[in-house]
Amino acid sequence: MLLNKCKIILLKEASEDIINLPEFLQKECLNTLERLEKNIHLGIPLEDKNGRDLTGYFKLYFNNAKHRIIYKKTANDLEVAGIVSEEKLAEVIGVGKRDKEYIYKIVATRIDSNNK
Repeated sequence: MLLNKCKIILLKEASEDIINLPEFLQKECLNTLERLEKNIHLGIPLEDKNGRDLTGYFKLYFNNAKHRIIYKKTANDLEVAGIVSEEKLAEVIGVGKRDKEYIYKIVATRIDSNNK
């Protein structure tokens, strides 16, 4: 199972998303992130969401599938004692409601602004 472990990286905006959730949802979100940390492959791949290209990103559900964690899988090369290995990273872009595609709109905006 070690092969599936990853390090969670939260964008500043994603951290703020979590802080703005009610306390009970914060806990559920953090529990879901702990599960992701143990298995980077938990998420479901995203593609096009109403004209927003989210290819390469993944979604994880929490709160009975009413909320989403959107993340991207990346990697970081580490060198320890002359041995290079690849550390898997789950870069969380956003956390929020699925209702009316809210989280997908927010994430697409964040991705666009980061690519400029």
